[in-house]
Amino acid sequence: MKALLHLELCSCESLTELPAEIGKLKALQQLLLNNTHALSELPDSIVSLPKLEILDISYTGIEKLPNDIGRLRQLRVLRASHCENMEGEMPESMCNLSSLQRLDFRGCKKLQSLPDLPSSLTYLGITCQSRKLPSLSHLARLKELRVSLCRFLQCIPELPPTILKDSECSQQLTGVEESELPQSLYTPFKLEDLAVTFCESIEILDVSQLIHLRALFTIHCENLLEVRGLDRLKYLECLTIMFCNSRLDLPQFGGLKTLNVRDCKNLVEIQGLDTLMFLEELSISRCPSIESLLLPKSGSLKILKATSCMKLSKIDGLDGLEFLESLIVIGCASLEELHLPKSDRLKILDVERCKV
Repeated sequence: MKALLHLELCSCESLTELPAEIGKLKALQQLLLNNTHALSELPDSIVSLPKLEILDISYTGIEKLPNDIGRLRQLRVLRASHCENMEGEMPESMCNLSSLQRLDFRGCKKLQSLPDLPSSLTYLGITCQSRKLPSLSHLARLKELRVSLCRFLQCIPELPPTILKDSECSQQLTGVEESELPQSLYTPFKLEDLAVTFCESIEILDVSQLIHLRALFTIHCENLLEVRGLDRLKYLECLTIMFCNSRLDLPQFGGLKTLNVRDCKNLVEIQGLDTLMFLEELSISRCPSIESLLLPKSGSLKILKATSCMKLSKIDGLDGLEFLESLIVIGCASLEELHLPKSDRLKILDVERCKV
């Protein structure tokens, strides 16, 4: 088996260990062990695989990585997400993985800290219980950062200048219990996708400097009261707000195409909705306090969905939507009338549990 290039032992429920002889597979390029839950450790001989490029141990019972993992100089991808038994600190030798591009430790809830990371990274996914992450300022190639369920994390470290100014990248902050986002988020850079989820302490989100955003998601930020700077997001195409209590004042977006609002219990109205002339899809779901929708008088709306909005009594502007293809209104018990659009394009009409 000296010529073996690809070894896949995924979802092998009875596999508890790998033989030390695996280190003799000198041609091996890919080792995939994901979903092998009984596997608790990797043999030290694995660091003797000179051509290994992809190592996937996600969803396994592995508790730690070999101390000399930095010897895998050809390793490009290390997936270790949701290794729930992995704890303590990562090997310091990880900084020597000079070819590593993708590193994913999301869902490793017992992981205490991370070492210095290799500058070759383009993707980094982290879950750890440290109050501080290692410096990221040297990660000049980083394009995507996902920080999830880091409940003790006090701030996101300084990001590299390439992210702050030049690169097209996305950033996801999940479960960061901090009253305000780090200063780096207020720097004008070409971030295109921002997801802020399960950040329970955040009260104000200022996106005024993120002028290149195309998609913004705020989910399960129950104490979020205000999103500032929306009026500067002229490239924004998709806005999703779920399980938040913030007021929603929409400026006249140049190109917003999708608006999804769900489970916002205190939302009474969406100010500025009638100015969104390029909006194509509007979904309002389980917003029990919202009373009315004022749609654009003329525009591009193709899909309108309103469900379980118990106080919604009026939808103005519906009759002027000449491009509407789908209209779904379900469980809006206060809605007494519905002026259907004069549209030859309407393909789906579903009205249930309303007074109409």
